[in-house]
Amino acid sequence: MASLIKGNNRNYTIVYHDFERRRWKSTFTSDHEEAQRIFDLLVPNLERSRKTSLSYLAHRIDEYTKANLSGETAKMYSRTFRMLQSSLGDLPLRNITTLNIEKFKQDRLKHVLPVTVNIDLRTLRSAFNLAVDWGLMDQNPAKRCKLLRIPQIDHMFLSKSEFLNLCSSINDEQFRRLLLLAVRTGMRRGEIVNLCWEDMDFTRKSIRIRNRQTFVVKGMRPRTIPMPEDIWQHFQTLSKTSGYVFTKVNGSPLSAHSVSRRFKRLLRICGLPQELHFHSLRRTYASWLALASAPIHDIQRLLGHQNVQTTELYITLPSEHLRQSASRVELPEVLKRTG
Repeated sequence: MASLIKGNNRNYTIVYHDFERRRWKSTFTSDHEEAQRIFDLLVPNLERSRKTSLSYLAHRIDEYTKANLSGETAKMYSRTFRMLQSSLGDLPLRNITTLNIEKFKQDRLKHVLPVTVNIDLRTLRSAFNLAVDWGLMDQNPAKRCKLLRIPQIDHMFLSKSEFLNLCSSINDEQFRRLLLLAVRTGMRRGEIVNLCWEDMDFTRKSIRIRNRQTFVVKGMRPRTIPMPEDIWQHFQTLSKTSGYVFTKVNGSPLSAHSVSRRFKRLLRICGLPQELHFHSLRRTYASWLALASAPIHDIQRLLGHQNVQTTELYITLPSEHLRQSASRVELPEVLKRTG
């Protein structure tokens, strides 16, 4: 709430707040009546500009994502808006156009890969949709901004021999168990490092993946998955000395980034492609299930995907498997003859 106060120089000053910060604007007059007239004239614009600037939207989006999305997703939104403000400045929302978003796209392309730029654009589309829903904008300026064309590539996954090679290169038993859990359950990195012993039901042989105060499952969709027999054998005899299954020496949970960094180092040691990353274990799990003829909708439920189209993107079948499938159709002998 803005107010009018008299300063030491006897001139009246308008005091208002920009988020948590207090700001002052002089009326340059000591006459109360004139100061009140200026106050009435300026305050609506000061309030309106504060509530319709890009920085205000960034603040609102930050509050929303922290309350409704996972920690990693909230950080992604925050990072994208920092980059957007760096490119465009603190523009009024009504002045942001598709051309502005195109400028941002080109600016980002100078520093990051096209796939990262597309992630930023999808993030902005989602954020500006919220701004429209909240009545802060009339339309979404990112809606008509086209994504960059990305050459289609095969999503890489590990063969069973490659995974065994990885495991044999690890001296740390805990990290070996972590990789085994990832490749045998398809759990996401954040789900694994936030897994607690109470979530592992060794009687029913199931694992509960759920939201916590410090962690939100992607899409806020908790699920329960079966515990494979080899996972049950590896984990049920362990001492449950901490709330978290995977911990540092002091009992605090492992960080997701440290797990990814360690996995990357392991790939280098084993001479495996650097295009692989920890999430490739989730794709490996899906591909192994498909190779074992598991129904696609079962794989979808195990991975916690909202639709089966996403699951299909996770599955990579080796060329030899496709060749065997193609060879199942044979022509009658009479048609095989030539000449």
